[in-house]
Amino acid sequence: MLSGRLPTRFQGNPRRSFSWSMSLLVSMETLADSRGFNAALLTQAQELVHVGTWTWDIATDTVLWSDELFRLFGLAPQSLTLGLDTYLSFVHPGDRERVAGIIGESLRMKAPFRYDCRLVRRDGSWFYLHSRGCVICDETGAAASMIGTAMDVTDRRQQEEALRQSEARLRSIYEQSAVGLALTDAYGRFISVNASFAGFLCETPDALLGRSFIDITHSEDIELTRRMMEYTETTRRSPMKSATNGKTGHSRGDVRRSRACTMPTGRRTVSSR
Repeated sequence: MLSGRLPTRFQGNPRRSFSWSMSLLVSMETLADSRGFNAALLTQAQELVHVGTWTWDIATDTVLWSDELFRLFGLAPQSLTLGLDTYLSFVHPGDRERVAGIIGESLRMKAPFRYDCRLVRRDGSWFYLHSRGCVICDETGAAASMIGTAMDVTDRRQQEEALRQSEARLRSIYEQSAVGLALTDAYGRFISVNASFAGFLCETPDALLGRSFIDITHSEDIELTRRMMEYTETTRRSPMKSATNGKTGHSRGDVRRSRACTMPTGRRTVSSR
């Protein structure tokens, strides 16, 4: 009997759980071709991973969906006669032309395809569908049919959008912070500098990229700064415990005192006041 739980290592990871689901379905479909395999088990597998299968006979424009695919669309299984235009009518207007183009290009090139698109159910609700398929050719080499799978990936897309929004908020905080912040690579070279950090040195952010924190450190404090950065790399201590006060060289030639912290990650974050 199939279990209703994802493997523990895949839980909470939408991309890995998606890959596991697709791999499971492919394995089940392969077994379905084997003699003596119970077709009901394949149906159960589709329900488990919320993946439907489809075929399209090009000559007759007849599209066949599995029961699970009907359920994904909010329809009773086998309640609708389908053709390509019927399917495209469910595609969100903003995605319809792109999807039709992908299918057409796949037919022309006789090549596999995959895409994500928005589908609109009859009740007005919509969801993200990931579809993939390939072309089956007849003995003359002409495209005779298409087969494929489709999976509801709404949760994955929503998590990805939430991550993008979170990253955008962090980027905004970083760029607008009154505290000077910079990211460096493992060698201490600046790869990103916010306006406050550059302004503290009377430089532009672009002018600091590629330079190192040592380059802007006063000669009297270079050794102290090196020890602080090495300490962070070897001990992975928290930033406040590896913070130090020192002097930085100003582009006008004068000196300013700053407090610098290094974050215990692959990249160092330097702050100055």
